[in-house]
Amino acid sequence: MKDALQYFDQLRVLNQERLTRLHKIPIVAVAFDVHGFTYGKDEELNTRILEEQARLLSKGCVLAAVTGFGDRIHLVQTTPLIPILLRFGLDPEDVPLYLSTRNGALTTHAFTDELIDHHPITPEIYEAVTAHPLIMSIHNLTRTEVKAGLAREYVEIQESLGFELHPRRNDFPGIRHDWHPRTKAGYQLTVIYEPEYLDQIGPHDDGFKDVSIITDYNDGVLPDNPHKLAPILKRALAESGIDVATNTAASHAEIDIALPGIDKSHGCAVLLPRIAEHWGISESEVRQKSIGGGDSPEYNDSSLIKFFNYGVTNIDYWEEGNEGPIVLDYENIKNTVGRTFELFRRIKVEER
Repeated sequence: MKDALQYFDQLRVLNQERLTRLHKIPIVAVAFDVHGFTYGKDEELNTRILEEQARLLSKGCVLAAVTGFGDRIHLVQTTPLIPILLRFGLDPEDVPLYLSTRNGALTTHAFTDELIDHHPITPEIYEAVTAHPLIMSIHNLTRTEVKAGLAREYVEIQESLGFELHPRRNDFPGIRHDWHPRTKAGYQLTVIYEPEYLDQIGPHDDGFKDVSIITDYNDGVLPDNPHKLAPILKRALAESGIDVATNTAASHAEIDIALPGIDKSHGCAVLLPRIAEHWGISESEVRQKSIGGGDSPEYNDSSLIKFFNYGVTNIDYWEEGNEGPIVLDYENIKNTVGRTFELFRRIKVEER
């Protein structure tokens, strides 16, 4: 126990040195996850982070929200940022702010909606995925409350943003259907997997057949979290000739399904030439002077965090030791989004 504590103390000291160096490095770009990293339950804190983003943009720093969000991103990122940008004297359409949503499947300018890169799910893939027995079993077992929550989410998007919705969403009310109005396409399908409820279903209960189908794909064992089910789902679809990517986040009971090769590093790679052109430097130098951060370093933020030279996380993640992300380990700041705010507040932007 003593040796373990000494090792952890050494890690924290080394991490603090890395974090201190980061505060002194001139930065050209920041790519960040949203839910859990820059956005949480504290609305005042959310606003303060947006204000720091506006400050960074005013100095020419390129920002990219690289997120699993679909068009809901506008409710928490772009729409509330507009009045702040205007206060800074910035035209939203001119700032170097990009959105790489759906875990990197769709990349656009945040305010002009300029299409930079996209990988929509084709009708053929949609039909094949939704017809797969494992997908259908997960869908059939989705709780009524979850289906109602998805329905409310669709209404919120439609009422708040005026966006049209996926035309097939009501066919499978337990699967979140992404839809981008401009391209008339969806980029990911999201299944919800909550084993804590499924584990209570007995042989004589409704849903037992669907639970059995799930366990059949895992040697008779019910996967105890979405992260374990995701690779099983990917493999099962591949065996049926359906090649997809699956992404999960630490804090959600969801598995996002997209085209193969889609993860958050893809969105970063797409934006790399833009950032280099913006600063007049090489893509290699961009990677050396940029930050990628998120709150799921073990899951869908891993590729984002590892893409740039300075990968950070706002949770106490020490599993990769000194080779892992820099932990935003600020004294007396326990709120994880508060840690992100402190980082943003301290970022020094490259001189133009």
